[in-house]
Amino acid sequence: MKEYVIDGFKLKLNDNHMLAEYQRQFPMYDRFVPYLGKIADMFNNGGESLILDIGANVGDTVAAFIKHTKAHAVCVEPTDLFFDLCKENVQNFGGAYKKRITLVKAYISSDMNVNFTSEISQGTAKKVENNHTGGGMTPTYSIPYLMEKIGKPMECLNVVKVDTDGYDADCIVSFGENLSRLSPVLYWENQLETPEQTQKYLNLADYLYSSGYRAFYVFDNFGNYLLRTDADGLKDFNLYLWRMLRGASGRTFYYTDVLATKPDRLSMADIAVKEYISKYT
Repeated sequence: MKEYVIDGFKLKLNDNHMLAEYQRQFPMYDRFVPYLGKIADMFNNGGESLILDIGANVGDTVAAFIKHTKAHAVCVEPTDLFFDLCKENVQNFGGAYKKRITLVKAYISSDMNVNFTSEISQGTAKKVENNHTGGGMTPTYSIPYLMEKIGKPMECLNVVKVDTDGYDADCIVSFGENLSRLSPVLYWENQLETPEQTQKYLNLADYLYSSGYRAFYVFDNFGNYLLRTDADGLKDFNLYLWRMLRGASGRTFYYTDVLATKPDRLSMADIAVKEYISKYT
């Protein structure tokens, strides 16, 4: 078992977890996460503020943003190994922080009838469908059903972060029609490996546009900011990734991280991104 310090929190990592190595090699890797907390605190809706962390892993994401926000965090992680480490790590954060963190063991999908299991590789887990229908399965929730389960209104969702290794599109579209009336800032890992995943990410861009999202900030997988674009530009990026995956060209980067916002939250995202890149410019 390895240990790694994030923003003053000492976290236990499983032996194959690569976060420490990646951040040593690539200084901007996963460094935008604290700004998700700052974005959540820019909302002035007078009610409870909540950050939804889907694919919480060992708690490294919440460790990076919890000191930068007054919001409550809901960390969703389905994999036994990572959930147990996340629970242990959060317990060690101290009362001032752990009381603002809720852990949920579940998969998130637009189809709650699908059973999933996790395949672990180098500190991350990839969910795959299985046909097992017996008891003891980790449940599958949509985002609205998750919010119902924890007793929180959808309107308190100010930031939603998703990192599920290729299934992020499926998680986000589980909002269904609810996303049209809500304005959470979304941040997800845009990773595709199959034609089916590629199509889902193309469909995601259309879904987000129809739900009112107009600005998409794109980062490469090393954490470096690329540009702000629209829904069509986001689809172009995904097709660019797909052509590289097929071997049609050399590799420049392997996936993208995307920050998406509606016009009423655009200024918040602009402030966060400008502050982030100013540290490295």
